[in-house]
Amino acid sequence: MARLDDFREAFRLAAEKLASVNLNRLCSLSGSTLLENADGGPKIGLCFIHDELLILTRPEVEVVRRQTHEPIPLAEKIIVLHYLLAAQGESLGNNLVTFREVPGGAFYYPAFLKRARDPLVRVFGGEPERLLRCGRQLDAEPAHLGDASVRLMPLPRIPLTFVLWKGDEEFAPEATILFDRSVGSYLPTEDIAMLSGIVVYRLIRINQGLS
Repeated sequence: MARLDDFREAFRLAAEKLASVNLNRLCSLSGSTLLENADGGPKIGLCFIHDELLILTRPEVEVVRRQTHEPIPLAEKIIVLHYLLAAQGESLGNNLVTFREVPGGAFYYPAFLKRARDPLVRVFGGEPERLLRCGRQLDAEPAHLGDASVRLMPLPRIPLTFVLWKGDEEFAPEATILFDRSVGSYLPTEDIAMLSGIVVYRLIRINQGLS
């Protein structure tokens, strides 16, 4: 269970850091919203992959769905806290980059392929149009690249663009995931790979429910 222990420690450290930062500045840089608890304690509102979340700061840090107060999975909690803590407020541009072009991307590239790119090709490569149908359920917009592509915002200042090429009798299906060049100022590179995989598997679950 070393991996679970690592996750728990990562969450503990991030929660500890969150307790010591200026929340007004943090929310301004990350595009989140500072709210008030009924007891007067601060909490943060944030949209994460089509879910409205609350980050509670008292009596201890917790990340829950806004409507039900149900905690989200531990890996997602870590990404949310890391995003809030890392956000530098850099503006989004029109300069898209591949994962290899993200700082440190070459080192984490095998993990990125396994978590995100390969499952995307495996499930949607033969029927790229299904990506469009699934993406709409996460408020994605067509990106007009490849044979099918969508752009969605899993976090307020992190757009992801998923691009598919169907392939033919000569070439196998192919895919890529593109990022705004500013992505490294909002998440560590390992978390970018993890976030990409989480979104891909969210799309896969939606696809499983389609007729």
